[in-house]
Amino acid sequence: MTLNDPLANMFSKIENAERIGMNGVELQSVSTLTRGILKILNDAHYVGKIKDISTQRGVFLHVDLLGNINKCGVSNPDILLLKTIMINSNHDTFLLKILEFSW
Repeated sequence: MTLNDPLANMFSKIENAERIGMNGVELQSVSTLTRGILKILNDAHYVGKIKDISTQRGVFLHVDLLGNINKCGVSNPDILLLKTIMINSNHDTFLLKILEFSW
């Protein structure tokens, strides 16, 4: 199974583990963005220690959960904005201006 949005999958795993009362969760998709978001959550005391675990299957992150997360998620407004413009507008120059603005 492929992961389409690793950041959303990370938040989903953390939220589900918090909901059932687990003490920690292992995250498989490790990227610089994932580590940065987890560092921010750690600094704000939403999650505990973050440990690297290296196995034959790859690198995992073990995140200690403190029970401080109620609801978390990811929104991608750029994609929704572009879909709306492409449906409602036939002007290519307007679409190019939006692309320059959003990226």
